[in-house]
Amino acid sequence: MFFSFMVNSLDQYPMFFVLFSLFPLSIFSLI
Repeated sequence: MFFSFMVNSLDQYPMFFVLFSLFPLSIFSLI
């Protein structure tokens, strides 16, 4: 059950990673 939860979160991780990497870039571009 816990393993299934980890796989599920890993499946959604790339989207969070893209947002997390784009957010600082947008801040730096505003500066």
